[in-house]
Amino acid sequence: MVLESRTQKGRHGECLASVFLEDRGHRILERNWRWGKAEVDLISTDGCQVVFHEVKLRTGCDQFHNPEAWHPRAGQRRRIARAAHQYMRLRKWEGLGWRFDVLLVCLTQSDGGWAHRIRWHPEAFFPEPT
Repeated sequence: MVLESRTQKGRHGECLASVFLEDRGHRILERNWRWGKAEVDLISTDGCQVVFHEVKLRTGCDQFHNPEAWHPRAGQRRRIARAAHQYMRLRKWEGLGWRFDVLLVCLTQSDGGWAHRIRWHPEAFFPEPT
């Protein structure tokens, strides 16, 4: 597999993350949901809870065991939270439980092509209400 553009890499990471989550019982509701300038990579349900996922794709994965290095920064967390609030409001789901998870998809090249590992951090951040 040749990974070319940043967008293609991101979409590939989101696809791998979707399969990973579905294998763990999540139902994917949306991919790349936008509200203004904010985008939520994946939105799923986990039981009765709505989950907003930020997916990070990296090659080399030297920071696989350091979540602070790959979690979204404060500004991105605020944008994701605003989009999530709007998503819940538009669907009239304000009463449901919801959370923010982060998934790191690490790609490494080997003799046989590309391999991946996924590190999942449920409840990765708790933004301020908007």
